[in-house]
Amino acid sequence: MRNGRKGVLLTAVLAAALVSLVFVKVDVPVEPTDIDPPDPGIVPLIATATGTIRRIHVRQGSLVNEGDTILQLDSRDLLLKRRILQSRIHQLEAAKVGRTELGDLYRQLESCQLELNSRTLVSPADGQITWLGSFRPGDILRSGVAVATIVIRSSENVQKIQ
Repeated sequence: MRNGRKGVLLTAVLAAALVSLVFVKVDVPVEPTDIDPPDPGIVPLIATATGTIRRIHVRQGSLVNEGDTILQLDSRDLLLKRRILQSRIHQLEAAKVGRTELGDLYRQLESCQLELNSRTLVSPADGQITWLGSFRPGDILRSGVAVATIVIRSSENVQKIQ
């Protein structure tokens, strides 16, 4: 009988210890990783829209200025949509009617223009294309895909490139 009590007591103590582990906070030191922070002088260019590549304006090694077109996706559908919206807006403005519809058309036109802008990938800074993905006109480019990297032109970075 005595061994039975010891077994029950031992089981109760173990159960209490296991339950208390849920409420015990243990600090675990974390070792720093060997990953370097990204170089602020290198800018990745990421596609912001999905579409068919119409034209690639640069090559690896090209020098670019801020605002230069790097890659153009096909946007003929949006250009047609924009012309139709502009035509409809002119018709309603000439007739001086449909103020509610006119406001809706202006919102659609703005949305169309934003989508058109997203189909042209431009350089965010002066620099040099140091890597360019192996794309060709006619390829489908997905949003979020890395297209190129640019080393920003500064006296420090120019020395690194040379």
